[in-house]
Amino acid sequence: MPLEAGQKFSHDACGYRPAEGGPACGNCHHFTGGGCQIVEDPIAADMLCDFHAPGQPQAEAAPEPSGVPVGMGMPRGARPF
Repeated sequence: MPLEAGQKFSHDACGYRPAEGGPACGNCHHFTGGGCQIVEDPIAADMLCDFHAPGQPQAEAAPEPSGVPVGMGMPRGARPF
């Protein structure tokens, strides 16, 4: 069921219901901390819908990598800016 730009699914259309352990809105890629990118408000972190997408919620998404490997400090003898 395609949506127009800016539209969101209703709770009934997506099977919005209490989560019973495991997947929930709070651990879904579409969750923004206070709502959902694809389901109409209100959205609670302890609920679930048929469109659950495992991943980090958008409000807590990790920043883009800087290109510097983690744990690589400054080379020996290098001076900071």
